Order: sequence, then structure tokens, then C-alpha cells
Amino acid sequence: MPATASGGARPEKAMPAPSASTSCMGTRPEELTARLASAGAGGGEVERERVRALREIKNQIIGNRTKKLLYLRLGAVPAVVAALAEPGASTAALVQAAAAAGSFACGVDDGARAVLDAGAAGHLTRLLAHPDEKDRQIKTKLILVLLELMEEPGHVGDEAPLALTTLIKDSLELQKQALTTNAVEKLSNHLLANSLETRRAVTILFALSELCSKLEESRSQLMSVQVSTLILDALKHDCEDIRVAACSCLKNISRSPKVAALGVICNIAVNLTPRKSVLLHSGVVSQLVHLSKSMDPTLRLKSVWALRNIMFLSSPKDKDFIMKELTLSTLSSLICDSEHFVQEQTLALVHNLVDGYLDSTNYVIGEDGMVIDAISRQLNNASAPGVCIQGMFVLANIAAGNELNKEAVINVLVPRLKPSFVVKFLQSKDKQLRVATLWCILNLIYPKCESASSRVVRLQSAGVILQVRNMINDPCLDCKVLRVRMVLEHCLDNSDDCFM
Repeated sequence: MPATASGGARPEKAMPAPSASTSCMGTRPEELTARLASAGAGGGEVERERVRALREIKNQIIGNRTKKLLYLRLGAVPAVVAALAEPGASTAALVQAAAAAGSFACGVDDGARAVLDAGAAGHLTRLLAHPDEKDRQIKTKLILVLLELMEEPGHVGDEAPLALTTLIKDSLELQKQALTTNAVEKLSNHLLANSLETRRAVTILFALSELCSKLEESRSQLMSVQVSTLILDALKHDCEDIRVAACSCLKNISRSPKVAALGVICNIAVNLTPRKSVLLHSGVVSQLVHLSKSMDPTLRLKSVWALRNIMFLSSPKDKDFIMKELTLSTLSSLICDSEHFVQEQTLALVHNLVDGYLDSTNYVIGEDGMVIDAISRQLNNASAPGVCIQGMFVLANIAAGNELNKEAVINVLVPRLKPSFVVKFLQSKDKQLRVATLWCILNLIYPKCESASSRVVRLQSAGVILQVRNMINDPCLDCKVLRVRMVLEHCLDNSDDCFM
């Protein structure tokens, strides 16, 4: 789990102690560091040795600050980063190296500095990049025919998925083309609609496994069609062939080097606030923006999360640079993403954008109001509390600004032509949402602000002030003792008629 900039780094989950079978000679930090440093380029056993050393180091340092500091003293970080730089490194080595680098960068300042000093930023950026694919000349019709044959009864239908597996095996281009024919969805639907007690279920699981072996879009699609429960059931099936096929499928759904790289960037960004220019000048922002447009919701989430952490406490110049890369159009689209967890992280990114930099509010309320309109739509329609909380914190920050900012916020909270959502938020069971909403109201009606009294009148007309009065005995002390009483006091300061 990557760290969160606005809330500090989250603690890593400690790995279980190694079993007797893994507690063998050669796992001491000094030996592992030496083994990794001596593992030069090469395939076969050399590469497997590199992966084993990286995995062991990663498992030892996760959740263990003492081990991290020991490995730092031993100089292990440059050897870990060198694995990221190896042109012929396997996917397994890249994932383990990225995970180890991310752990070194999480929660230990010296570790984060060591990861950057070893040149990890450039290598992580390279992992995120997609080289241009050559023109694909693939037999699309053959893939479609095989998918149609799968619906045939008997031996033909049983063997069609196996033929598809053979066709696309080890071919990225063919797997991409199969994805465009909705092969994952068609295979998954057939699997869900029929019994596992068949030869066809085995061949379909192997076909899905191959489709997910290289493409993250395929992995995402497989999970989105809710086959995960069925695959878990297949792992416990009496038939050995079905269990083997399910294991193969599950293995290929595992995370890729890009996801691991994004996790590292999140940790580096939150732990090295004063040195974020290293990341900005590595080209990572443009790659994160590119990945934020991915079909894979996990990649969108992690890339936005990384941008959020980079934005946190950045200088005005760096914020402008990030927004130039991101663009208001992309930001607005991400606020209205189909996945609520992407929406939440995007709004947290906007929160970090407007925090402490008055001019940055122009990105939100300027340009014909594209961004604030997107926020308004989400607050009016979103059902996820996290989305609403982050949205209200954004508005609270903007409302702390000048009269133009306050006017933009009151127009969102109390629109002229439709009911206000504010009363519903104040009645929410989520105390954070109630607190965020009260903060926003406080900033709008702060005494001695121009037009504060007119905003009090608008809030009262929408039933907001009455709801605040009903919260005088709110179970949340932060609401009751501080925010509610302050709102009511400010109302009295602004207008003697506000309770009439």
C-alpha cells in the first residue's frame, strides 16, 4: 500500500517469519547483499539467484526499521536499484526490486535518499513507459471463430479455448487483439454460466490465464466480471486439472512491474518533500499522467495517488508544472472517473493543489469553471463518503480565500435552481463528512468578510442553519464543541435576523 501525502506514510505490513524450509544458509544480510551485488547479467540460474536474493531482502526489511538501517549500512540499495536497470531483467526480478526499493523508501528518510541517490527515479520512469508497438497484423477472424466454436457442444467446444491458448501463447500482439474482441468477457461469461465439472472449464481457465499473462487491461477486465470468486472455488475443486488451471489463472492476475513502480514513487514522494524536484525532472509526471488514462482502474488509482503525493507541499512553481502536464481537462475527467476510489484520490490531489497557494485556486474556479463544475457534479451525485469528504475539504480550502472564491463555493453549496446537498451531508453518519462540511460553512461566513451576511441568508434559506442548530448535541465532540458553536456564533455576528 503506497503512503498517503496528506496523512503521512502508512505503516507497512510485516511479513510472516520465514518457515523452516526457507531459513537456510545464505539469508544473513551480509551474505544477501554480497550475493545480490555479484549477480551480474545473465539468464537461467543467475537470474533465479537474483530474484531469490531480492525477495529475501524485501521480506526481511518490510515492517522492520532495524533491518532497513542495517541493509543501508551494508550498501544494499545500489545493488537493488541496479536490478531495475538491468536490460535483460525478468519480470519477477523487476517486481521484487521495485518492491524492495519501495520498502527502503517508506518511513526511513535515509532509505528514501539512498533510493534516489542510486538513480531509481529514472529506472522507475522507464518501467512506466510503453514503447510504440509496431503495426499489428493479426488473424482477428481466427480468434473470433475460436470464440464462436467455444459455444459448440461436445469435443469441438471443449477444445476451442485450448486452441485459442495455443494461438496467443507468448504473443503480446495477439493477446492485445484478443482483448479487442472481448475475449476475456466472453470466456468469463461462459465460465460463470456453466458448471466447473467439465473439460471446457479447464480449457477456459487456461485461456484466461494466457490472456492475463502480459496485459494489465486483461487482468482488470477479468476481475471486473466477478470471476474471482469462481476461481477461488476452483482452487478447492476435487478435480486436479481444474485446480491446476485455476492456479495458473490466479498466478497471472498478480501485479506487474508498473504497479510496483507506482508504489515506490508514492513512497518516495511522501518521504522526500524537500527534494521532489528530483522526481519532477526525471520525467515521471508525464508518465503518471499517461497512466492516469489507462483502462486499468488499479493503474489509474496508483498514478493519481502518486500525483497527489508529489503535489503535497510542493512549491507554487512545481504545482504549476504538474498542472501543465496534467491539464484541467484530464483532472476534470478523473474527478468524474467511473471508480469512486479514483474520484476520491483525484479530489485529494486537488485538495493538495489548493492548500497553501492562493493562486492555485484559479485552476479550480477559472477556465469556465470546468473543475469546480466537476466537483459539484460529484458532490450532488456521489454515494461514497470518501469522495464527499475530499470534495468538501477542497471547497473548504477555496472558501478560505477571497470573495471571488467564496462566491464560487456558495454557488456550489446552495445552487439557485436545485436543492442543496449540504443538509444531507450534515445529517451523515460519517463524522468526518460532517466536520468537513462545517469547516466549509465556517470559512464562508467568517465575520467581517464582505457579503458574509448575504451568504448566511442563503444558507438559512436552504435549511442549512436550521440543521446546524439541530447538531448542538452532535455525538462527535469536534462537531459539537468547536464547529457547530462557531457556526452559530458567526451567524449571530453577521445577522441578528438569521434565526427568525
